[in-house]
Parts: sequence; C-alpha cells; structure tokens
Amino acid sequence: MTESANLLDSPRFQNELSQISAHATLSALGEQAVDSIQWRYRAERIVRNLTAATAELEVSDYNDTQAYRMLAIARAWENLAELGERVHPSTAWINAALAYEWAGYQANAACLARFAAPQSNWTTAPSFDGLVSAFLQRLFVRVRELQPSLTEFPSPELLSTDEEVDRRASHAVTAIGLSEVSSFFLTGEHQHIEVATKAFDLARAGLAQSGDAVAYNTVTGLQRIVPVMVERSTWNHLEAVSPSPRWHRYLRVLARGLGDDILGSRSISELWPSQVAALRSGLLTSDESHAIRMPTSAGKTRVAELAIVHSLVERPGSKCVYVAPYRALANEVEQSFANLFHDLGYGASTVPGGYDQDEMGEDLVSVDDVLVLTPEKLDLLFRLQSELLEKVALIVIDEGHIVADRQRGPKFELLVSRLRRRIPEARFLMMSAVVPDATLDDFARWLGGNSGRAISTDWRPSVLKLGRLDWDGQRGTLRFAANDVADGGLEFIPNLVKQTVYEHVAVETGRVRRPKFPGGTNKGDVAADTAYRFAPLGPVLVFVMQTNWAESAATALLRRIELAELTCETVPSEFRLRTTGRAVAVASEWLGEDHLVTKLLRRGIAFHHGRLPSAVRDALEDDFRARRLGVLVATTTLAQGVNLPVRTVVIHSCRSREADGSTRILSAREYWNIAGRAGRAGSETEGTVTHVASTQCDVDDFDRYASKRTQVERVESALHQMLCDLVTERISSQEAARQLDADLLALLVEEADGALDDQVLAETLSSSLFRIQAVETETAVEPLIEVMTSTARRISEDIPDTETRRLFAATGLSSGSCQAIAAHVDANSAEV
Repeated sequence: MTESANLLDSPRFQNELSQISAHATLSALGEQAVDSIQWRYRAERIVRNLTAATAELEVSDYNDTQAYRMLAIARAWENLAELGERVHPSTAWINAALAYEWAGYQANAACLARFAAPQSNWTTAPSFDGLVSAFLQRLFVRVRELQPSLTEFPSPELLSTDEEVDRRASHAVTAIGLSEVSSFFLTGEHQHIEVATKAFDLARAGLAQSGDAVAYNTVTGLQRIVPVMVERSTWNHLEAVSPSPRWHRYLRVLARGLGDDILGSRSISELWPSQVAALRSGLLTSDESHAIRMPTSAGKTRVAELAIVHSLVERPGSKCVYVAPYRALANEVEQSFANLFHDLGYGASTVPGGYDQDEMGEDLVSVDDVLVLTPEKLDLLFRLQSELLEKVALIVIDEGHIVADRQRGPKFELLVSRLRRRIPEARFLMMSAVVPDATLDDFARWLGGNSGRAISTDWRPSVLKLGRLDWDGQRGTLRFAANDVADGGLEFIPNLVKQTVYEHVAVETGRVRRPKFPGGTNKGDVAADTAYRFAPLGPVLVFVMQTNWAESAATALLRRIELAELTCETVPSEFRLRTTGRAVAVASEWLGEDHLVTKLLRRGIAFHHGRLPSAVRDALEDDFRARRLGVLVATTTLAQGVNLPVRTVVIHSCRSREADGSTRILSAREYWNIAGRAGRAGSETEGTVTHVASTQCDVDDFDRYASKRTQVERVESALHQMLCDLVTERISSQEAARQLDADLLALLVEEADGALDDQVLAETLSSSLFRIQAVETETAVEPLIEVMTSTARRISEDIPDTETRRLFAATGLSSGSCQAIAAHVDANSAEV
C-alpha cells in the first residue's frame, strides 16, 4: 500500500497523469496539433503502475483518502481508454468503471461501462466483457438473461488446450457469480452473495491457471467492489425502514429499474454518499422538518422521493406536495415520479401555472396522492380547497432560495408561514443546491426552530473542472483552477481557441474574402468558438447576462459553422443541417421559416430567453433534454430553473447593464448554481466550466467566483429586504402595502372571525425567515408589522362582507384589483 500510495503522490507520476489528461482532452476536441506535441510520458509504464496501484488500493480499508486515490486511478484509465494507448480500450473502460465504482462514483461507473462492449452485440454474441459491462451498468435483469449463454459448454474444437478449458470455465463461473450478485440486488436475499463469493474464488483460480491476466484482474476487481456495493445498497440502507409490504414493493421497483424496457432499465441499487448523508441525518427516522443542501445532480429528487414514499406508507390516505419554482422544473419532476408512483399504486401529477383555475386541475388535486405544484398553484390550492391541506403529510420545497427574489419572495415566504400555522403536523423539506451554512441554518430554524435540522453535503456524482479561457485577441488558453479534481493536476490546454483567417471565394461576387474569426475583441465570437469546440464532447450551455447577447452569441456560432463549410472544414455532426425535430416544427409554425430562431434550430443551436413564445421555449427545452440540440445559449430564465444534460458550461458574461444605468453583477450563488449544471450524472463523468476572460475585470470576476465556490452569499429573505428598505426609507409604506395586499387578504379569509390583528400576525410570523434574520441583524420588525396591520384593517373596511373577501382571495389578486374588476362588471351589468 505504501509504495503505491507514494507512487500516486509522486510528482513525476502526477505529471504523467496530467499529460495523459491533456492529451485525451485535446484529442477529443479534435486539436490538429496534438500529434506534434512532444509528450513525455510512457503509456506502458503508466499501465503497469496503474495496475499495481489499483491492486494495492483494492485490498486496503475503504476510506475517503483511498477513495480519492482510486478516483485518480479511474480518471487515468478513462484517459487511456479514450487514447487507446498500450491497453485494449475495452479493458481500460472496464478498469475505469471498476475504479469509479470503488471510489463511490457509481453513475460514472455505469456511464463508462457501456463503452466496454456495445449492447447491440450482447444478444447475438454474448461475451465476458459484455456481461461485465451489463453488470456495471446495473442492468441486472439483463445479466441474469445473459448468464445461461456464457455457461453453456462450448464445442470441443474450441477447447484446444488445457488453458483454454480453464479460461472458458472461469468465464462461466464468473457469469454465475455476477448472476447471483444481480439476484441479491433484485431481491435483497443475502444468500446470493455467499454463492457469488465462492464463484469468484473459483474463477480467479482458473484464470490464474490459464494465464488470462486481463480477466483475472477484472474478476479480482469485481470481487473487491461487490462488498462495497452491498454496503451501499438500497436493501442495506432501506429494508428495515418500514415493515410495510408497499415499502418492500418500492425497493423491488427501484431494483428492477424504472421504465417500460425491463431488460434495458438500469437498477437503482445503491444510494449515493449524498443520499446516505441525508438518511443518517434523520430523513426517514424522524418527523422533523429539514433544510437540505446538495449540489446540482447529486440526488436531491431521490431524497425527496424517499421521504414522499415513506410519508405515504406511514400515513395511509395522506398527500404529499412537491413545490417547484418553475413550470419546466415541475414538469420534469412529475415525469420522473410518474412511473414509480404508478407502480406503487399512487397517483402523481403536476398542476403547473399561476392562479388560473381549471376543472381538470381541481380533479387531479382531489384524487392524486403526490402533487407537483408551483408556489402560485399551491397558494391557489390553499385558497380554494383548504380542506385538502388537512391531508398533507409532507411538503417538499425545491430551490428554496427563491425566498430572496424581490418579486416572488414575499409571497413565497408568507405562503410557507401560513402553511406552517395552518397544518402544524405537516413536515417540510426545503432543498437548495447553492447556499452557505448560515442560510442552511436559517432555513432549518424557519421550518423547525432548530438549526440542527440542517442536512448538508458537497459531494457530486461527477467531477467538476473550473477553467478560465484567457483570450488575448488572437489565442485563448484554457487554464484550470486548483480544485479537488483527481486527474494528476491538469493545469491548462494551450490555444484552445485561435483566431483564424477563413479564406474563400464569395459565391455572390466571385471575389476572395478573408474574414477572421473570432473577432479580436468580440466575446460573443470567443464564446461561440469555444462552444463549437466542446460540442462534440456533449451538450453545451452558453450562459449570458442579457437577452441581446444570447441572440448575438448564437448568431456568432451559426457564422462559425458557415465559415467552416465555406473553407471545407469538417463540421461536427452536432451542427449538420436538419429538417426534423419538435423545436424546428414549432418554431417554423410560430415564428416562420426565415426567423433566426428557426434557422438556428436547423443547425442544432438554440437561444432561450423570456421573450420567446412559451411553446417555442418548451419545445427547444425538450429537444435539448433529448440531446437533439448541441448548444443552448441562455439567460437566467433557463440556466437556473431546469435540470438539463449539460457537459460543458461556457460563461460568456457575469455583468449586465440595467435599465437605470447601473451594473448588475452575478452573485456567487447564481454563478455556482449555473456552473454546477456541468456534468450530468449518468450521462457524463465530468463537467467543464469555461469562463471567458478577455479583460482584467473578467479575470478578477473569475478569481472571485473561484474563491467563493463553497462560501457563496447568504440568502436574505425578501421580506427582510423590504423591512430594511422601510427602516431606511428606500420604499414607502404604500409601496410595501401594495406588494403584500393579496397575501394579507388571504390571511384575513383564513381567520375565523375575519380579523387580522397584531397578535395573529405575530403568530403567523413568529418563526418566519424574515423574523429570524431581523433578530440577527438587530432590526426592529415593528415597521413591517405596522404596514401589514394597517393594510389588513384597510382591506376589512373596504370589503366588509366575509363572503366577498373569500371570493376575492380565491383570485390571488390584490383587493384593489378585485374591487376594480367587480365595479367594472357591475357597471356593464347596469348598462345591459
């Protein structure tokens, strides 16, 4: 162990791993000059050292340090597989997958295992590598189907030597072992592991006898990871949670895999470290509310799902509510829930949107057990069908940091405070990807009065690399920031982007043209060229701060493609002309064939902002999610609201000019919420964030964000912001009253006697977030309480009839708006 550990710590070996990483990255990007670089590593020495280091680590006790070392080994095997140097790619892919699994990156293991043996070959020619690949992908039903083919006795002519007999027999015994392990994960019955252990022992002995070193190392790796997989298994962590048959059914459904294709469905057989941390913090063993922080793609939805199923099982007849701040996110969550809850006999549906009412939505709310709602729709449910709230056992709030939004935050915070007062027995889980410890404690105290109810983990299922693209007007070098990437310390990729002269003959004039791209000072060009380079590796999200920059960056990418075609450069397949796709059809219908959006979509490019028709936005989101688009350029309207399969995030800008002439700077919390979307679990083993820097200001911004990766700004309640603005007279009492009117109208209706005095407000806001933060900042809350009380009194005087108030409150509008509409209706009725 010591010798191998020293090897992994050796600067010389780390330098070799760094060179492999750079070589693999440049090769994947199609770098023309990659072969001219004088690489100083020796692939055969790296293979030998990796094999020795892997063997040493596999026999050591599992801990975080060893996992980190195995992560470095996994990434090295992955790079060797991509380069195909001195080791067969299939062997390197399997070694990488085994190392990722051992290190705790199960999604990466499954992602890479599929490269070891194409699935198309499994049914026609089942193989040893195919079986191992299927197992590491957690296709356990498929493994049990393949096993008989590999245990059939081959024809005698194929067994020409004793070594071949031993090899074939060992492959067959390995197949039996993997089938038995698969049976454990599908059923939870531990006797299968005992049989598998004996099978692996026999297989290793036979492979050693036959001299098949590659298969011997593979079986050894399998034998080492199986106990770790069993320890992380859903059966180990969840079987004893509840004796309910329905809970046991849930574990079996997870084990089988979700989806209609039984053979192709990946089993959810293990919990990730982030999910285990939630369990250990009392997720399923207490009725307390919790605030949860997990990075994007780290398994928050599964944590919510566990809590929801447990609540439904323990409280038959109850309902659970999942609150998603954006319609697109609500739809996505509902889709992930639908099959699972249907298989368990529960109904799950989404009723997105704002305060509009429809009969179908009301029916779904009444019938279904799991409701996925936006805050506005939940507020409407509270107003119209408040009796259903008595059945709610759990409310999950995703993206809880929207409480800081000046537009939606006050209404959201008052809604949560009203719900906590109305249904005190309900449990709350508030989740966010990027908040500091102080905010997590604030959320925990807000929901349950105890900062100890915070659940936090920084673990990600894929590696995130942060790089700064230094652009000097002609060349751009990508330099990676120091972080926890275990790849031997990759520091930079030279000349990732280069200004090039695209000489061609103009068709319309016949004259020679020599345009340069990217333009010397044009950041849109640089971001476009960066996206062009990274697109072959996987989907790219280009983030911009302003709507006009989204369109210009997307247009620049289209120009880059056209220049490539004019100069006979091979264009990546992601940008080849297409005539099909939902987004193309919808954009053509809504905007026309000649519209810029339609033209871009035909090239696999889209830009997304609030000015596009919602039908077009929905269509391009679906196409990007289905990987039918290579590049998406977006503002915060999309980048922070939807989970998307992104491999690379290109940061074009972090500052924008506001309408009043001021400069808005992206907060560190917003930056890392966007950057954290790079590297989608199960689709990519790593994500890359490329921050375009063409000025010293860009460099300073990058350094600031890099330094605040784990120390983002505290989330300040929008109501607390309003209180501070009242105290400092930045807003008037009238302005605050207008913002709070609709919610105070709802509170009036909820009070049995229709009165809303200081005592009722104090009870409602006693554990509100703004009250907690006001105490910490030593800010008196009386100014805001006074505004609320006086506004409620004015509403009571203006609308003395209780039933009228109830009718007005159901609209979600302010009392003044309702009165104006009522007066208009009365006037029209009088004229008729």
